[in-house]
Amino acid sequence: ALLEPLRRRLADIGLRNFAEISASMSKITGVPVTNANVVTTYNTVKQQLPSSVSVETFVSAQQMGVAQLAIEYCSALVDDTALRGAFFPGFTNFNTAVAPAFDTTLEQDQIINPLFDKVAGGIGSQPGDAEMKAELADLIDLLRGRHASGTATDTQKIVKATCAAALGSAAVLVQ
Repeated sequence: ALLEPLRRRLADIGLRNFAEISASMSKITGVPVTNANVVTTYNTVKQQLPSSVSVETFVSAQQMGVAQLAIEYCSALVDDTALRGAFFPGFTNFNTAVAPAFDTTLEQDQIINPLFDKVAGGIGSQPGDAEMKAELADLIDLLRGRHASGTATDTQKIVKATCAAALGSAAVLVQ
């Protein structure tokens, strides 16, 4: 009983390890873990990904590995017309220049809402709808502003970047 105050309390939350992160990203996006580009990236960043579930062991290099893996999963998702159509069913502007592709809130929501629903929606300890959706909308606005005269390729890059921001977030990393 005397030692009780000295014992370190364990965290209520933990991290997914590298295999769990990849499996979660695969399940969310529908991109198989066996996708050649995903496998290459996974093998490259595997050493950077968390091997322990302890939050106290997390370092910035691990976040970089998570980000690189998220980018690869999102690139594979957006590059596959069937997968992206199923993931973002309302967004039909993948082959449209940037300015008209994102010129309404509805079009942005057609990207943001499926990401939120599949990445963080319904989990009590995750960020709230308003906060996460606002951050993703701000990212789209920033990228849209920088690529206002951009082509359909730039539109797809904006969707990939927005997807990677959500997929590489604590909503997927923390369990």
